[in-house]
Amino acid sequence: MKLNSVLQSITFGLAAAAIAACLPAADPADDDTAEATSELSVSSWSAPAYTMDAYRTAQLATLNGTTYMVSSGRCGAWSCGGAGEASLLYWSKLTATGRTSGVLIPNQHSADKVSLAAFNGFVYMVHSGDSDPSQVWISRFDPASETWSTNVLLPYTSVAGPPAIAAFNGVLRFIGTTPGTFHMWTATMTASESFSAMTSLPGHDSASRPSAAVFLGQLYFVHRHGQTGNLVVGSFTGSSWTAPQFIPAAGGAAISGLEVGLAADAGFLHLVHRRTTTNNVWWTYFDGCGWSTELTIGTLASSYGPSLTQGGPGLVMTVASDVTWNGIIESRAVNLVKYTHPWSPFPPQPPICGVILQ
Repeated sequence: MKLNSVLQSITFGLAAAAIAACLPAADPADDDTAEATSELSVSSWSAPAYTMDAYRTAQLATLNGTTYMVSSGRCGAWSCGGAGEASLLYWSKLTATGRTSGVLIPNQHSADKVSLAAFNGFVYMVHSGDSDPSQVWISRFDPASETWSTNVLLPYTSVAGPPAIAAFNGVLRFIGTTPGTFHMWTATMTASESFSAMTSLPGHDSASRPSAAVFLGQLYFVHRHGQTGNLVVGSFTGSSWTAPQFIPAAGGAAISGLEVGLAADAGFLHLVHRRTTTNNVWWTYFDGCGWSTELTIGTLASSYGPSLTQGGPGLVMTVASDVTWNGIIESRAVNLVKYTHPWSPFPPQPPICGVILQ
């Protein structure tokens, strides 16, 4: 992989307006959202299925119909053999018969769960440094040879984990958080692997890592609002960024959480997260006009931030439970949960916001 000289900062038009066209005035009782709520159900989520132990759990991304996973090492404490194992990275993929065995990614380590995205025929991984968690490293996976490139240190820093990455408008887009100030930034990588400088995202601050996904021709990202427990959403049209908007809970208050998982599937943008006070996994989704009522997925819980990707006939999510010894978290049991979207004879269509169908 080559790392070109840092490009001059990209100038973005910044907008403090509401998210383009129809990001909601977001009343869960809105007719469009109420109709969406009636179509999607928590019963579409499978029971969790154990897949492995990994101290910093795993991240997911789907390329050409195959879902890939990068997980950490199993042990994170002296009591199970040494905390250093937790920084190791392994890759595997999901098949019709289950997950393949994890393969060590040589000479690459991370102090946090990685970020993954499919771009330009590869799966790109962005990860934290091992000795310096604010560092941002990048490498790519070639599905044809099933090998990883050497990782490269980028001239970026990010707190609470590596930046979110997503392919959008022909580039790989980064969204990260500046250490110390919690102010968010964005940058890009081209298909020829040239990198831009970081550019500020005014109004966006976060003490937890964001998640990003492309939906209805825009790049959406969700993150914890500053150091509060509220979750906010922003979007990028390709020319302008929106200010943060709260995602409404029942009664009009903002939903709360820390690290989130975001993915688009079959006409909806899905958001999963834990709240700040419990490990229950909450789910809400956006149809382009409004957010659904936030729901728990049965009794599903996770002790670590869930990961989410579009995969198969729906979504694939990871959740985790702590593996402890004498009160010490030695590892985490990682489970896969799958969502199957409702069958429809028609492809999803962009919504017409504000129109009530009789």
